[in-house]
Amino acid sequence: MIVAFAILTTMLVVQQAGSEIFDSLKENDNANVTFKLTNSVHKGMDIAFDIFYSLGILFYSLSFLKLKKLGFIIGLVGVASSLGLLVLNLIAFPNPPKSAGLMDLGPITIIWWVLIFTYTNRKKQA
Repeated sequence: MIVAFAILTTMLVVQQAGSEIFDSLKENDNANVTFKLTNSVHKGMDIAFDIFYSLGILFYSLSFLKLKKLGFIIGLVGVASSLGLLVLNLIAFPNPPKSAGLMDLGPITIIWWVLIFTYTNRKKQA
């Protein structure tokens, strides 16, 4: 997960830089070419983030499958959402799933994060 979020930070910097370059070159004929080049770097970083993010959730969720009740359910949600996210991103590559007309499961992983934080805090208080 550390690698995933390091890639995410870098990706956001490249995305912002590409937007700034495009805005400054709007009047220039090279603006679209420059934007396409920086956007291709951004898309590469995006898929790298999606791979590391999905695998991080998958491996963490697999450890929850050996727990009982709520822990097992959290593990199932994590495994299903991470595998779905990974598969849909690889199918839609190099574009995000939403722009390819597919469902983006990224927001579903937020539910998993909430479940993880709630579950682990509940266990600490017990």
